[in-house]
Amino acid sequence: MKKLVGAVRTSINAAREKAGAATSGRRRISGIPFILALVMLLGVGMVGVLLFNTRIQDQQRQLDELQASAQRLDYHEAALEQSVDQLGTTDTLGAKAANLGMVPNPNPLVIQMPQGSVNGKPQAADGTAMPGIAVPSTISSATPTYRPASPTPTPTPGAATGTPTASPTEGR
Repeated sequence: MKKLVGAVRTSINAAREKAGAATSGRRRISGIPFILALVMLLGVGMVGVLLFNTRIQDQQRQLDELQASAQRLDYHEAALEQSVDQLGTTDTLGAKAANLGMVPNPNPLVIQMPQGSVNGKPQAADGTAMPGIAVPSTISSATPTYRPASPTPTPTPGAATGTPTASPTEGR
């Protein structure tokens, strides 16, 4: 009986070794497609992240360009508003009116628009009725510059800074 038990054990061990060798090969073979699938998934994910990052950088560049363009347009708008404000000053309008031959009228005629009533008596103006008003004779077609109502003296060099100016006879 001992021989029979030993033979059974030997056959069981041999069967286990055969089964172990067969299952271990299957396990190795079945693990390779899973690893390949993981590597492919990782590669696809990295390519996706790279494309996503490239797209975001391109959109950021476009955003920067549009913001710079908007800032340039804001500066241009501010310059145009300043030009319009300067062209609407009384000095500029008075100079343009003088170039057209207009003179100030001390007796204006005022029409009240909703009622249509007329206030004042129309009189012709000859330009001598308001001697305190200086009428400029010319206006430049370039961008207007600020002209004060009363002329101011031009400072001499060195007077504004407090530094003495050298005279031609000094230092001899």
